[in-house]
Amino acid sequence: MKTPRPSDFIYAEHASGIIAKGAMLARVSQPLALITSLAIEGGRTLYVRSLALVEEAGQMTCYLSNGCIDCNMQTQALEVLQAGAKKLIRYGHSRNSQGGRAF
Repeated sequence: MKTPRPSDFIYAEHASGIIAKGAMLARVSQPLALITSLAIEGGRTLYVRSLALVEEAGQMTCYLSNGCIDCNMQTQALEVLQAGAKKLIRYGHSRNSQGGRAF
């Protein structure tokens, strides 16, 4: 699998742009991964309920952290699309580790 370059990002002005793009892709049966933040612990690189959308070709449209963890989320979303299964990813400090990210 080719890892997308950061230039494959489109930063949306508002979350409604991500919903509109997702609806458009769904209408033409284009596979996509929808990403949302469920909880925030520690640093605030993104807000709860922030959204991102990754297309099967790798383009990511987001309203998230403006780059801090976007590349990793994009890569994880492409793996989810390829596997066809949901995935929960935790970033930041984990009670079960020395920090970093837990998958």
